[in-house]
Amino acid sequence: MFERLADFLDIVVFSFVLLILASLQLRHPSVAEMILAPVAMAFSIGLWWTKKWALIGVCITLLLGIAVYFAQIWFEPITTGHAGYIRDNILKMIVAILLLLYIGRARIEQRFS
Repeated sequence: MFERLADFLDIVVFSFVLLILASLQLRHPSVAEMILAPVAMAFSIGLWWTKKWALIGVCITLLLGIAVYFAQIWFEPITTGHAGYIRDNILKMIVAILLLLYIGRARIEQRFS
């Protein structure tokens, strides 16, 4: 599991950060977040074993997370009449975009091939 830890130290740290952030999402989740958080946890554990499917799964999960947060920003004020969680969802979108930019680097992609 950790045989090439020196080469993949940033990936291991990234997977721990993703695991912590996904577990924090389970405090007050929406239905979509209840589905995406355990999936992100599973893929982040898959990154520890440096599996290509885990890298692809993390990218897809982060893209779906951005779409869910955007939908919540767009539809929540329409359906509920108040805009209480817009700042939270914008912050979640920014974090997901930063994580996606980090994991989408070509240098990381080359390590998994």
